Amino acid sequence: MKLKIITLLFIAIAKLSFGQYQQYQQLLTPYLADSIQSGFFYFNTPNNFQAGVLYQLYRQSVPDLNNNMVLIDQHVDSLAGLTHFKYQQTFMNVPIEGAGCIEHYDRHGSLLFINAKIADSIKSDAIPNVSAKDAIKIAILELERDPKVEFAWDNPDWEQQIRIDQADSNASWFPTAELIFAVDSMKNMTLVIDGDRYMLAYKIAITIISPDFVTLFYYVDAVNGNILKIRSSHVDVTGDVYGYGNRNLDTKWRGGFIQKYELDAENNGHNIHTKKYTFFGDTWNNMPDTRSSASNWGNTFLTETSTHYHVTNTWDYFKNTFGRNGMDGQGSEIRVKTQYNGGMGVSANNAFYLGDISPNELVFGITSNSYDYGMEPSVVGHEFTHGVVRHTANLANEFESGALNESFSDIFGIVIQAQTLDWGATDWIYGNHVPNSLTSSRSMINPNSRGQHWTGNYDLQGDPIYGQGQPEEYQGTYWCNCPHSVDYGGVHLNSGVQNKWFQALSAGESNPTVQGIGMTKAARIAYYALTSILMNSSQFTDSKQATITASIILFGECSQEHKSTIDAWNHVGISASYNCAVTSVNEIVDNNEVIIYPNPTSSTLYVELPKISESPIQIFDINGKKVKELKNNELYFQIDISNIENGVYLLHFDFKGQQIVKRIIVQK
Repeated sequence: MKLKIITLLFIAIAKLSFGQYQQYQQLLTPYLADSIQSGFFYFNTPNNFQAGVLYQLYRQSVPDLNNNMVLIDQHVDSLAGLTHFKYQQTFMNVPIEGAGCIEHYDRHGSLLFINAKIADSIKSDAIPNVSAKDAIKIAILELERDPKVEFAWDNPDWEQQIRIDQADSNASWFPTAELIFAVDSMKNMTLVIDGDRYMLAYKIAITIISPDFVTLFYYVDAVNGNILKIRSSHVDVTGDVYGYGNRNLDTKWRGGFIQKYELDAENNGHNIHTKKYTFFGDTWNNMPDTRSSASNWGNTFLTETSTHYHVTNTWDYFKNTFGRNGMDGQGSEIRVKTQYNGGMGVSANNAFYLGDISPNELVFGITSNSYDYGMEPSVVGHEFTHGVVRHTANLANEFESGALNESFSDIFGIVIQAQTLDWGATDWIYGNHVPNSLTSSRSMINPNSRGQHWTGNYDLQGDPIYGQGQPEEYQGTYWCNCPHSVDYGGVHLNSGVQNKWFQALSAGESNPTVQGIGMTKAARIAYYALTSILMNSSQFTDSKQATITASIILFGECSQEHKSTIDAWNHVGISASYNCAVTSVNEIVDNNEVIIYPNPTSSTLYVELPKISESPIQIFDINGKKVKELKNNELYFQIDISNIENGVYLLHFDFKGQQIVKRIIVQK
């Protein structure tokens, strides 16, 4: 079988004589199970394609030995057991920004699908006229025009900190230069990216600690030394918060002369260290630990204990739900700074994931109303998810890829708060504890009502003027076709589209109709697409295709989950379709697919079903007496049990004769 496939590939290749992508497409077409959609190639199975073989056969036989796909990562996902191979496209051994592919194999070793961004026909060579050393000088000289700039490598404390962190006495913040083919921007990154959009450049990361605390990425033309573009690291704007009361804290006991507990979680599967931010210029080791000898801290360190709890709670959600150990999946220490006061040149009215500066560090500031962002669980979940994004799809923080980055972070911020703290209930508002925050919070159920959009105008200082409300439809009301100078191309502005998709998928929607599948299943689809399918240059259409594919992998083709995922994208103006004449309504329902929470409960019970229960749902007490009956035609709904006495009860569901019984405890 394998020899036959390779022979056919060589015959197909021999007939090719046009652009690189067209050759690639014609090579694959005979083996595809469906049409190519937004860079997704679906293959007939079973097959014997080995990892990387298609592209290698292509480059050897066209011939095009200057192009390659270099394996940079592989993993077996925890949800479906598929194996994923991620490749970086190179030209003459130089990485091409935003270009590459991911191959996805089933448990039996057959190639299921590939999703790709391919740079087509780069015409320049890979020989720089400017040295890496000179490119670094050019970037540094540009920054030195501001006499207030202080570089991280010029500060002895910062240099000592990075040596400690990396356990390397030679480590330094002084930048290095990576030679790449740089794309003009991450805007309009389609399946085929015109090679004329690329230039040979050095990518240089420079961290400054004054007057701003930021890592700037300079792209210096490797031919003439011009600065092509500058990209900054990620920062989020958020809102005020309230606390959740007394909770168990994961702390470490420090004996010896200290004899106190401190917010340094190294047990119970966590690796999280929380400190109060002191002042600008202090390195991590110079910041004091938060400690107490008491076993119940009360509200003495309310900001620190609340923030620490929410970070550990978010860690637990990703680990318990998806098997993910920390932001990077490896259990690396997360550093958390609270009560950030704006001393780093960034407004105190912020919470942010440091990302490129420190890939496992979260910072939470103080709002104008004297609330601390770390006390808002959706904000903590949002920033934590930015870390998950960086270590998986690494969605670029500009234009549509950046809007997806923001949206996934909003999604899991809300999901984590609802499912771990609020008994499954949600108002679908990110930052919902924030008073007077219509522009800094965001609504998934009605994006037009909160958040911000660009009015298309600038003030007298040349800064963009924003109005209230986000788009909920692609290219619809409030959609920002904006330049990079406006919110990096609309990353916080356009995120409302995918936010609304997730809300419609979870809870259902009308006009057009979307059958809700519940938050738990919707989150599984979103997580799978994010961590196993999407690439750093992915656009909205790629997320559409990735989530549709994830729904099929996790729940089956033509399942309600598959159809609802498509319907939800149609609801937000991104067209998709399916051909499902027969649904999976006759499939056997697994007992674990009927989800009820919280349990025990006092007044409200939330229910998620894999399909509609045809007969009324009945509740019986332990003696067999029926105490409640209700008809339902939703997959995600709630049951009011406030008038039921304390005790043990049985919920009966009927799926066309198949009985599922769930035990609940009413405790008031």
